Amino acid sequence: MCKEFTEIMATDFLWATYFGITKTDAKLNERDAAYCCADRAYRDLCRRISFAYSSSEIEDMKKEEREEYIQKKHAFRQDVSKYIVEKIIELKSNFVDFHKETCRGIISFSNGSNSDGKNYKEIFSEPLNYGLAQKWLNMTIKNMLVMGLWDNLNSFLPYLHIPLDSYIFDAAGGTKGKPIFGNEGEHLGIIARDYFDNYTWSKIPDNTQYMNAYYNFQEIIQKETKGNQIEWEHKAWIAESKKNSK
Repeated sequence: MCKEFTEIMATDFLWATYFGITKTDAKLNERDAAYCCADRAYRDLCRRISFAYSSSEIEDMKKEEREEYIQKKHAFRQDVSKYIVEKIIELKSNFVDFHKETCRGIISFSNGSNSDGKNYKEIFSEPLNYGLAQKWLNMTIKNMLVMGLWDNLNSFLPYLHIPLDSYIFDAAGGTKGKPIFGNEGEHLGIIARDYFDNYTWSKIPDNTQYMNAYYNFQEIIQKETKGNQIEWEHKAWIAESKKNSK
């Protein structure tokens, strides 16, 4: 078996495992590939979403009720993924305005305020908050950057936001310039609780409070990394992951 073919096999297998699409197929259909990026982002955060029923409660439902609820959850996942992708593809300028509008749009699907009439409020015990919306949007963009198929994103690199989670809160804190783990990634000396009080990245109940904290936090990270926040996040998240695995 030739080396080149083996490398294609390995890449396609890894992409299919993580994204649900091979690199070969992604290159043939970039829009489908982008949907896979958004869907993968959903899978990263769905366990934190407050759905109306747990898995065991869904199993106890009558067949018709169970199938209807599952179908609505699936439709929500698809509609929001498509919405995010379309907003990213339309991105032309002013990333912060785009980000705020898109996050509000994501939330609107879950609280009954979507302008297109897509209302999934009944499948949640609590609507999505800003923390979950930013993670879904930012992880979609990060996944698209990993795929490397959308050159237009490169012009926004100094302005793109990094996905916030517990790893990034830990990585941003600590002594500025000190390695996070081994020699990979450095702390920025930015303490998350100075911006988010004692809330976790996904649990601030007030969206206005979260927005103020979130955009200030992203701005200071961009400043401290001199616009290289995407590269910093890449190294920092991996370093935190390795540290936690130990």
